[in-house]
Amino acid sequence: PVQEAGIMAALRHPCIVSYIGACLDPPCLVMEYCQRGSVYGVLSGASQDAAAAACLTWPRLLRFAWDASKGMLYLHTLRPPIVHRCGKGGGAACCWVALVVVR
Repeated sequence: PVQEAGIMAALRHPCIVSYIGACLDPPCLVMEYCQRGSVYGVLSGASQDAAAAACLTWPRLLRFAWDASKGMLYLHTLRPPIVHRCGKGGGAACCWVALVVVR
């Protein structure tokens, strides 16, 4: 976690979850709170709740994809590049209705 904390502390992008700090005992990273949870959670919740599904318009879904791709592009264009190994929806957090951040 110490090496990961150093990397996370240096990242600054609106589509990347912000690093707040770290704890050594127990080892953990403290990250920005994302009130809507993961993109996977938002999408799977919509499959079970008609009101949540109605909020997921095509423009909003495209915004999710656009924001996630901007975060991934930022990570991949750093020198040295950061390869994010979790490209599924569980690896992206939904902080606001139309902002997706990669965590």
